[in-house]
Amino acid sequence: MTLCPTEDGGDKELRQVGGIEYKCPNLINRGNWHDCNSSPFIARKLCLVYSLGINYDFRFDDAMARNGCEVHSFDPSMGNTTKHIRKSGVHFHPIGIGGKSYDSVIPRMDQYTKKHPKKTWKVRTLRQIMESLGHEDVSTNIASDNGIVRS
Repeated sequence: MTLCPTEDGGDKELRQVGGIEYKCPNLINRGNWHDCNSSPFIARKLCLVYSLGINYDFRFDDAMARNGCEVHSFDPSMGNTTKHIRKSGVHFHPIGIGGKSYDSVIPRMDQYTKKHPKKTWKVRTLRQIMESLGHEDVSTNIASDNGIVRS
């Protein structure tokens, strides 16, 4: 599935995936992202989504949950928001994903962290998160507005 933010202002029907430009005949909106709902990009009913750095914006996450996906949202910068399951079924985790595991990271100051300047973050590797959620045998496709990475 290729996704592109609705705010990008570009031609939302054209996607570049792996260096190949693809015209999507069936573009739909999922929250605040456009999604190509045509083969080979159709989200399977049994799908798993990890949404990173959501900054209080659950629109995409809720839309994917309504599509039948298991969704886990991660963002350590969201103040005192605790681990919970949203009404839509989205699982929220107040932790970050990084190259190493840390229990108490002091983040750099930027537009997201200035709201909670003394807050420290818990950070885990993707492998640790997948193992803790029982997803260690799941293959990954990482989608962004730059294309898809498969592993």
